[in-house]
Amino acid sequence: MTQITSGMAAVEGGKLYYETSGSADAPALILLHAGVATLDMWKPQLEHFADRFRVVAYDVRGYGRTESADGKYSNRADLLALMDHLGIEQAIVVGCSRGGQIAVDFTLENPSRVRGIVLVGAGLTGWDGKGCEFSADETEAEEAIEKAGVSGDWDSVDALYLRMWYDGLNRPSEQVDPVFRAKGAAMLAMNRQHVAQLAAEKLQFIPLEPPSAVRLDEINVPVLLIVGELDPQSIHCIAEVFEKHIRGVKRVSMANTAHIPSLEHPAEFNAIVDDFLREKGFSK
Repeated sequence: MTQITSGMAAVEGGKLYYETSGSADAPALILLHAGVATLDMWKPQLEHFADRFRVVAYDVRGYGRTESADGKYSNRADLLALMDHLGIEQAIVVGCSRGGQIAVDFTLENPSRVRGIVLVGAGLTGWDGKGCEFSADETEAEEAIEKAGVSGDWDSVDALYLRMWYDGLNRPSEQVDPVFRAKGAAMLAMNRQHVAQLAAEKLQFIPLEPPSAVRLDEINVPVLLIVGELDPQSIHCIAEVFEKHIRGVKRVSMANTAHIPSLEHPAEFNAIVDDFLREKGFSK
């Protein structure tokens, strides 16, 4: 059984909760969770990669077990502070969805601290959606989520998040592994405590300027792009932008998979990442 330890890292105006596995002397692999999850989506990877890497997963501001912001902050500065706290000079950064967006932003702001990137259904700062043919299902789901959020109906918000991001809009929930779905529901419930703080934090967030969408050609490290077949069309459109503007990016699609492949199909996900790490000389 892999030993996983936890801690709190002091950052500007708050503290980040993190978990780590593997040897402190091993190369670092840092995992950033999706906006509809917590670091718990990376539990299989904290186990799997610990024999070769120092694996670190953490809850970003306003998620999971991490305190909310007190004053202005950026997720980029938080990640840098976490690396400094742990004595990590360079890392391979793995980010899912919002976590992928943070990974790209961080790399552009701190290029010397990143050896490689794995983007999983990643978002993109500054993407305007032009040229993307959004599906009617995705548009309707987003509108329903916004309406429920405005009215404070958080049960409906979480149910819609499960439907959109865990099931996939084109897959009946009955076809989804109930254990995986329950883990998703548990993470969403954990994040519920931060709803009010998250709304306030949006006013305190320091954005990356210029945004990543116009700077992707600055990325000069190996990049793996993983997309779930059942992800919303917007995610596939963003993946095409990454492919077009990042040199040498490798894209892999996971069949019958929605937005959280690391937890839905961990063995397949781990094998894809393993192949990339070996191919780029990051792992034996």
